[in-house]
Amino acid sequence: MQEDPNYIVNKSVVGQPSLVSNIPPLPQSPNMVPSNTNPWQLEHLIKQAFLRTKERFVSYFLAVIVSFGLYLVAFFALIAVILVTGLLYGISKSVLLTVFLGFIILVVFLSLFVFIGSWTQLAAVEILIGEERIGVIDTYKKVKPLVWGYVWFSALSMLFMIGLFPLSVLSLFIILILWSVWSSFVVFVYLRQGRRRLDNLWVSRSMVNQRFWGIVGRIILVSLAILFINILLVSSKNSLLGLSSVIFSLFTTPFAMSFNYEIYKNLREPTTVEKPKVWLVFSVVGWILGMLIFAISFGSIIYLLRSVWKTMPPPKFPSPFKSPPLIPGTRNI
Repeated sequence: MQEDPNYIVNKSVVGQPSLVSNIPPLPQSPNMVPSNTNPWQLEHLIKQAFLRTKERFVSYFLAVIVSFGLYLVAFFALIAVILVTGLLYGISKSVLLTVFLGFIILVVFLSLFVFIGSWTQLAAVEILIGEERIGVIDTYKKVKPLVWGYVWFSALSMLFMIGLFPLSVLSLFIILILWSVWSSFVVFVYLRQGRRRLDNLWVSRSMVNQRFWGIVGRIILVSLAILFINILLVSSKNSLLGLSSVIFSLFTTPFAMSFNYEIYKNLREPTTVEKPKVWLVFSVVGWILGMLIFAISFGSIIYLLRSVWKTMPPPKFPSPFKSPPLIPGTRNI
């Protein structure tokens, strides 16, 4: 009897161990996202942010200690320079020289403190979001060339927001809240995309607008949960729970930053930078209105002071040639 060739093939397969079946499954990382998991699920975002914070919390805490040390050194340096300036004034007795040196010292140390603040912020964020796990000191060295660019961006961003302040007041500060949401990812954009100046703010706004209400809702829910737990710990009469509120606050700061970064990773990076020209016009108009209001207010104050001065009676000074009043029981000679 002739065998069926199909049966021969099937017979050769049945009962034979497969090479693929002998390969052990690859070990899964605890941070690996399952294929059927929605990356926008709130539970998934919280879990990923918690794992990121837990793995990098020690490095983040060390970065906070380093930043405290930098501020302490800058503060003692400021005290030393003030003492030297006072010594120079005691030697020279020159008010003009002292005022000039004081102005130079103020500018230098304000720049130094701004530099330290921006440096520590970039280092802390890089520790939390960096793909390469390096030491704290190496992280500070890595982000140091980026500090002045971030300072320049922060200054321009502050000027832009100050220009929007009059409009924010008219809108009951809704405009200010809106731009605080739009600027949620500026640090990530600066570190990961290398944008320049206010382009970091425009790109952050564009990325938030991809899923605006979903992002706002998730950030509000997590922020309210953190606030609620913190209030419970602070209001507790147990001293141990009151102390734990400090530790909880220290942990929630990097957790909130990690949570925002997990949202940032789910968004697309825009290829082009779209400048909000309308908002720029509002900011310029706000600056013009602010300067006009300041000039009118200053002029009104000067006019009011002059009017008050004119209505006041002239001061009476005692004459040096007038005889002193008589003391009872005596007479002038």
